[in-house]
Amino acid sequence: MLNKRFLCVLLVLIFVVSIPAVGHAREIDEISQAPDLQLIIYGDANGDNKISLEDVIEIQLYKAGLKTITPERAKMADLDLSGDADLSDAVIIQQLCAKLINLYPQFGKYDITLGKGEFYTALMTNANQPYNRKVLYISTNESIAEVDSNGKITAKSIGSTSIIVQNPLGKNTQLNITVKAAPTYIKLNCNNCTLVKGEKLDLESYIDEGSAAYKRDFTTSDKKIATVDKHGTVTAKSEGNAVIRCSIYNGLYAECTVNVTSTSARIRKDLDPTKPMIALTFDDGPNSATTGMILDTLKKYNSRATFFVVGTRVYGENKQVLKRAYDMGCEVGSHSYSHQYFSNITLAEAKKEINKAKEIIKDATGAYPTLFRLPGGISVKSYLPYVGAPIINWSVDTRDWEVLNSSAVYNSVMKDSYDGAVVLMHDIYGTTATAAQNAIASLISRGYQLVTVSELAYYKGYKLESGSIYYHFR
Repeated sequence: MLNKRFLCVLLVLIFVVSIPAVGHAREIDEISQAPDLQLIIYGDANGDNKISLEDVIEIQLYKAGLKTITPERAKMADLDLSGDADLSDAVIIQQLCAKLINLYPQFGKYDITLGKGEFYTALMTNANQPYNRKVLYISTNESIAEVDSNGKITAKSIGSTSIIVQNPLGKNTQLNITVKAAPTYIKLNCNNCTLVKGEKLDLESYIDEGSAAYKRDFTTSDKKIATVDKHGTVTAKSEGNAVIRCSIYNGLYAECTVNVTSTSARIRKDLDPTKPMIALTFDDGPNSATTGMILDTLKKYNSRATFFVVGTRVYGENKQVLKRAYDMGCEVGSHSYSHQYFSNITLAEAKKEINKAKEIIKDATGAYPTLFRLPGGISVKSYLPYVGAPIINWSVDTRDWEVLNSSAVYNSVMKDSYDGAVVLMHDIYGTTATAAQNAIASLISRGYQLVTVSELAYYKGYKLESGSIYYHFR
């Protein structure tokens, strides 16, 4: 009895029922189209006269007590003849639906935009099915796009048309083709880029407006230095230079020279590794007045600090004071372009925050930032490979932005600091500048060496890795 019921269901599926294929909603064929068949539509739990995944959901809700099904519907959906519609029937319906979808030619893409003269081969995702091994391709307007017997489409002229794909069962699938003008130029978002070993960069290509090119081909001149995948993601592998090329169908191409470095951090060799060291770090600047006060004191005591700057603040006199800090031997790190928390922005937006700040700092100092500090210290793991530098948080938080009191900030530095500590302050506040001036003098008198973060890591035996987060160096 069970086998006869299954046979009936399969007959219904082949001759009577249609369910949505990918991108194509189809309704059930009328029973009158096959009058010689005495068929009953089994599996229809929700009463819409077709079998689909909605019937699976209907049965699941029914068994969970969240919905009722009439006795007639329950009997109709009882494919395993257990006496009631149950979860095993839902599984059977799901399997039958999967089989039915394969009756139609299926493709990875149904809407394709090409440039005039470009070729595209429509690849069927279920070509292994017996009834899809030989299909017929028909262009509804060959003056716009032609198609051969293997599914190779040629874009002939600007406009829109469709390609109908029909299998021996008479099941049709439609591909929508749009043809635009051939590009006259192509450019990349980066012509010359410096990456730290291990850093990733997403190359983006641009062509003239109103044109199209479906495919981009990316190649590298040296895989040992930098690799690139089919999406344009570059990975820095080892020190040196590599040229990444992006080509399109009509012979046009654009190139980006990638310079891979290990680190550009400057390390003083006259420091005493047996004496205690502290890294004072300042965020959110530069500020010509307050940052200048801190630099004056650092110079007086032959000391260094690390400044994590925000790109939007690097202009005018602020830009000049940042160059002064770099020329003094202080370390300049990035604190993003506009201090957006990574948790509040997309990966694409985060990349823009990283890259814009990077170029602004290079323009101001002549060198790319060696370190990065996350805005708010908030991390999103999937974003970190794109930072392109070691990520430095902190172990001593003075909360100077909150207290706005020079004595309180000074006391926090003196009380909480230790050998290997990374101290967080903000050089945009006058109270912090005063506190820093006093703390620098006091720390020196206690025997501390005030160093950059990279110097602290170096002398404490740490190898800083791009994309890794560090808090202190004990």
